Amino acid sequence: MDIGELTDQILDLLQDDFIEDHLQVGNIMCGLQFDPEDVANIFGIEPLYYKLYLDELRATEEKKESLFRDYTSYDRIVIGNKILERINEVLHWKRNFNDLMESPTDDENIEIDQTDDDVGLSEDRDACLKFLRKKIPDIPINLLQQLEEEVFDYHSHRGADGAAGKRFYRGRIRAIVANFSRNDKLLGDFLRGAIPVRWLTELPEKAFATKEAKKSEQKVRKELQKEAELDPESAAIFEKAKNWKKPSNSDNEKEDNKENIDNE
Repeated sequence: MDIGELTDQILDLLQDDFIEDHLQVGNIMCGLQFDPEDVANIFGIEPLYYKLYLDELRATEEKKESLFRDYTSYDRIVIGNKILERINEVLHWKRNFNDLMESPTDDENIEIDQTDDDVGLSEDRDACLKFLRKKIPDIPINLLQQLEEEVFDYHSHRGADGAAGKRFYRGRIRAIVANFSRNDKLLGDFLRGAIPVRWLTELPEKAFATKEAKKSEQKVRKELQKEAELDPESAAIFEKAKNWKKPSNSDNEKEDNKENIDNE
């Protein structure tokens, strides 16, 4: 799955309206037809938690009373809020992108907006913007400037000091260039407004991998798992793990009753 394919489907499901609650989030997520692990990486959610979240969305009322609901009772709200934020970012950026592309630009006179706190980074920002223009000249300058500003706003203040923020800022700029250079589909989707600049700024590296890279990684993982299962000791651990389950409330009550009897 490419990020642009995900955002296209999200926009179709949104029908040009922002979502406001977790019920709407659930309807959108049930409508997506992509690998859960890929979606989880893009939304910045632990894949296991996201799978449990989907299980609960798609379960019958009877199954919702089973053990897995206990697993997600704490994280469900946090996960829902994160997804709601990411989904609305898609529509917000699409509208902002259309306005941005209609705005006139002057390629020769681009200035970096800065506050008093940014003075020490102004030269770095100029250098990074020139670096972006040199490495990815296909991106219009107003879109490129929007990208640089988003990266700066998010990464420059990370860490304990200014030096740390500078490293995060530069590192993300270099990572964006590298990802655009090896993934033409990613660049094309960004140029048509399918990928929010905030996603390019915040998402983990694995979210930007090509379909081929993801398939290759998945193949390697399956081969490693097969090799592990051939080892008798590892195979025994895998088999035991399949039977692991979280104690039910009735089990806990039995244990509590046992302790009370022992104390008496």
